[in-house]
Amino acid sequence: MDALSRSDVAGLAVPGPARRPERPLRMFCLALAWLVAASAAAWACVFAIRVLVGIHNRSPLGRAHAWHLGRPHAELLMLLIADVVLVFAGWRRGAAVGGGDPRLGLGFGPIRRPGLLLAFVTLGEAAVFGWAVLFYFVLPPADHGVISTLVAGISHASLLAQAATLFGAVVLSPLWEEFFFRGWLWTGLRRYWGALPAMVATTVPWLALHMFDGLLRPLYLLPMGVMLCLARQYCGGIRASITLHVLNNLIAMWPLLLLHP
Repeated sequence: MDALSRSDVAGLAVPGPARRPERPLRMFCLALAWLVAASAAAWACVFAIRVLVGIHNRSPLGRAHAWHLGRPHAELLMLLIADVVLVFAGWRRGAAVGGGDPRLGLGFGPIRRPGLLLAFVTLGEAAVFGWAVLFYFVLPPADHGVISTLVAGISHASLLAQAATLFGAVVLSPLWEEFFFRGWLWTGLRRYWGALPAMVATTVPWLALHMFDGLLRPLYLLPMGVMLCLARQYCGGIRASITLHVLNNLIAMWPLLLLHP
């Protein structure tokens, strides 16, 4: 077994110092800074697009062929831009934590124990199903937040908009969330803490981000957060958690887009 699979895959400290050793507090501050920067970039890009749309619509050509950027499409565009920025940020932070090697910093390694990963997938999807039932039949409409409103609007939009939504939810979101929480942040924290504290410290902020879709939503995502951490710890590193996250989002998004009331 090579050095990567012996260390990061097994959940031990990654061998070799980072290019710049970072304490846990600094890592959390950098993560927060990148999240704020990604949000600011998304707002700035959508604002610039709206300005261009307004200029076009006031021109002679625009009066005959006006452009429209509705709220669901604007929110979808903002999410996609933020996701792209955060994928880039996660890769950069992985390089910093890995001493110049992003794969080492993110914890890439071959998937191990595929049977155990399959069990995590099964348990995770059972949690997703239970969450979906509660979400649609128990939670009041006031608990439906940003993501739910976006999906509700996009589900009645064009095929291109639905495809973009699926791409963001199934590809970009799992990538940046795993790069961040079960990737470089996990690797960096494991140099100071054990596996259980690292699990808690990376799962709590991941759940907190989902409060944008309602204060109660993290309660229903908690089982999936646990499954992602277990996959990261015991099934070969971040590739396993990415696989689980992608499958989870894929199974969850199709009913939301195709069967939304």
